[in-house]
Amino acid sequence: MDFDFVMVLTILLFLLSLGGYVYYRRLLVLWEEREADNRSTQTKDVFAKRLKNAQKSSQNV
Repeated sequence: MDFDFVMVLTILLFLLSLGGYVYYRRLLVLWEEREADNRSTQTKDVFAKRLKNAQKSSQNV
């Protein structure tokens, strides 16, 4: 094989792996943001239910 061909192939493989790594990190960040959003909405739902229960119990008294 020619040295130039091997060099070009190596550079292309490096760029491909670098692009895959960047894509993977971006997906990971998006996934973490989505999980954080889910946790915050679940927390809001829990507090809303507690507030409703507290209001019902205060009305029953």
